Amino acid sequence: MDNYARSENCLNNDSPIDGTNTVFYVEKAPIAVGGLIQLRIDNALIADPYTDARVTSIDEATGQFVLATAPTTSVFANYYYYLFPDATWEEFITAALEELNFYDATTQSLDQAVSAIPDQFLGAVKALTRSWYASRVASQTGLWYNQRLQERVEDRDSISKKWADLSDRLRKSALLMRDDAYRGSGSKESPQFAIQQMIPRPWTPRR
Repeated sequence: MDNYARSENCLNNDSPIDGTNTVFYVEKAPIAVGGLIQLRIDNALIADPYTDARVTSIDEATGQFVLATAPTTSVFANYYYYLFPDATWEEFITAALEELNFYDATTQSLDQAVSAIPDQFLGAVKALTRSWYASRVASQTGLWYNQRLQERVEDRDSISKKWADLSDRLRKSALLMRDDAYRGSGSKESPQFAIQQMIPRPWTPRR
């Protein structure tokens, strides 16, 4: 999930504007892939930082970008950013797989575990991963308010509760999907769609 930062002032302790420094950082790293939309350097617009020669490199993971010429007055950035880095998303996926008993870190890598998930359980894994994500957002809202999530102080608690409620709903849905995958079709949560006349008779005689 990404968010948008508009006209962020990139002047900070790591990025002084002194006429010699060319290395600058945005506050909300990591930047989404291709997410550095615009830069305004000394009031001159750079509409596409990825192709403009005035920008020599962009490191989206750390939020760093390097300019060809040191600015003298100001540096502002418009960009999309992720709430969490890739390592944290891997934590969510790992937690979901461990809860569903699809991952043993002592015998396999995370990539191996993901590739071995049976198709019927993919929905449960995705829902449970989203549940872990929503739970983390709920717990960190107090740290992020008016910074990353950009909500008002008085809305902080209600927003946190909404994310916590969403996490609970996703978890219940994921566990239903898991149980349904084990039971197969014909259950209340996943009714069968086979034509009744085409279903073979059971081997065991009816009692």
